[in-house]
Amino acid sequence: PEHHKPIFVWLSLYARRPMEAAALMKKDFIDDVFVVRRAFSGGKLVNRTKTKKMVHLPLLDEFVPYIDYLRMQEWWLQSPYFFVQRDGQYEDKRYTRGILQLLWKKACMKTGENISMYAGTKHSSVTDMLNRGIHKQDIALALGCDIKTVDYYAHAEVATRKAIFLRRSDAVTMRVHQDKR
Repeated sequence: PEHHKPIFVWLSLYARRPMEAAALMKKDFIDDVFVVRRAFSGGKLVNRTKTKKMVHLPLLDEFVPYIDYLRMQEWWLQSPYFFVQRDGQYEDKRYTRGILQLLWKKACMKTGENISMYAGTKHSSVTDMLNRGIHKQDIALALGCDIKTVDYYAHAEVATRKAIFLRRSDAVTMRVHQDKR
């Protein structure tokens, strides 16, 4: 459903953990910057992320329409959380891991896909950035993580790997020709 789309788009755009998105509060959106500083762990709100790092994420143009949509919803205005369900089970209407997983699985079934939410959002986003030629250091800076994390989540697609091999073989061919002169 349309009213669940903002949290999944945000997860894909910002490559964050689902329980960080669920814990994001309206007061964490300051001057067009999302301040990721807490998460849910074991169903409880904790005032830290898994990595214990606070991350500042700038508002991306692609996400502006979703903010505009949310701000017009009466059910959104009633909760301190940034991402809420229209018909949430809790008074604050926040998302839970179980609800997010269920919504993701239903969406995957409709499309015939079989991919975990984590792989479909965080992993895919990092892989997409790498496949577009963005350097690991820049991805790490944007996501507020280290290069090892980028390496862990990134899976270069076959076409990208082939391009890398072709560039390498071109470089080898050029060196061989230069050595013969």
